Amino acid sequence: MNREETERQMAFILEQQAKFSANLTEHEARFSANLEKQQEREAQWRAEQQERDRLSDEREERIDRRIEQLNRSIEISRAEFRERDAQQEVAIDIVKSQLGDLTVFSALLRDAFLRLSEHAELHEQRITAIEKTLAEQAERGKETDARLDALMLVVERHIGGHEHSHHQ
Repeated sequence: MNREETERQMAFILEQQAKFSANLTEHEARFSANLEKQQEREAQWRAEQQERDRLSDEREERIDRRIEQLNRSIEISRAEFRERDAQQEVAIDIVKSQLGDLTVFSALLRDAFLRLSEHAELHEQRITAIEKTLAEQAERGKETDARLDALMLVVERHIGGHEHSHHQ
């Protein structure tokens, strides 16, 4: 190979090497720019993900607080229900006791009413007997009055007959 050819080949190699080097530099610059963009996007994605995680954590905390509030409300409602239930049980026991008292009182009233009815019936019978006796006595009194009237008439005639005979 001659020198000229070697120099041409060397020039060609150098030219190729310069082009390769320029391409490599250009490629490295694009790669670096793409890498930088990718890193920026990744950083932005991480920031957004952190924000999403933060919001999700806040939502979870709010949900947990709300669940806790609801559980407290449920416990308070249960306690109030148990209290009302206990009060109603006491009221029911009082009503049952009063019903028992009323039942006893009703029985006493019934017995008293029956005794009063018997007593009234007995008085009614006595009054009827007294009325009958009075009617009989009144009848006898009338008979006695009639006899007394007849006796008085006889006496008056007798006295009138003596007076009549004395005046003559």
